[in-house]
Amino acid sequence: DYLETVRQVGIYRATGGIGYLATPDASQRILSKYNISVDAGRPAMGDRPGGHEGDCPGFSNMYEFCNLYTTLTVTAARRLAEGKDRICLNFHGGMHHAKQSAASGFCYVNDCVVGILELLRQGFKRVVYIDVDIHHGDGVEEAFFTTDKVLTISFHKYGNGFFPSTGAINDIGLGGGRGHAINVPLHEGIGDAAYIEVFKRVIDAAFERFKPEAIVSQMAVGGRVNVSLRLTGSSIRSTGIARTPLLEIVSAALTSPTSATRRRSCIWRHTGYQ
Repeated sequence: DYLETVRQVGIYRATGGIGYLATPDASQRILSKYNISVDAGRPAMGDRPGGHEGDCPGFSNMYEFCNLYTTLTVTAARRLAEGKDRICLNFHGGMHHAKQSAASGFCYVNDCVVGILELLRQGFKRVVYIDVDIHHGDGVEEAFFTTDKVLTISFHKYGNGFFPSTGAINDIGLGGGRGHAINVPLHEGIGDAAYIEVFKRVIDAAFERFKPEAIVSQMAVGGRVNVSLRLTGSSIRSTGIARTPLLEIVSAALTSPTSATRRRSCIWRHTGYQ
């Protein structure tokens, strides 16, 4: 099963290095379904001096910012559901740390969760979420930890207090969601070849059993890594992902404009969706 596959892979130590869309207003019904504080907090969101653990400060037009990137993700989900596209990309979103009523890790509203909820609302029965950010996708995992409708898979750096200090290999879901959370904790030192091997083994096993109808993937790195830029696209192309409707969310929030542009170009070149 998924867990056994991950256990066989283990926590890798290697010698390499680790580390579009028209935008109708985002539905308040959809937003409020996940983040209950969004509408009520609108007038004051840009005025609050601080945030969760000091990493989510308030700023001018914050509500509009959250509404924009969440709208992009929701629009992408709808286009997939309507069959207008097989792959949709939002190049500024991926706020995977935000919780139902709390900001966290520079993330204010979790558009990944909202996008998944929209896909489910539109009729998809099984959605898989794949997170290859260097940080664990804790907010998304928490949102779907007790359901079997969503399989969350996170490949992330783990250990020594690295934020958010979650995503252990034995965190696999609860109740009806047991076995529907897969965590692949990694130490620094994994290179491209080893990473792709781990990725392919886990994803192939998960897809064979779960048989997802749609995919949501978060592909930011949110920190320094040493795997090459082509890794993101190559990982996708090496699996069955390219045959399933895909909502790709690429966040450049913590990277330079130059790095973000290179990463976006890399995804287009290597996914095989051209």
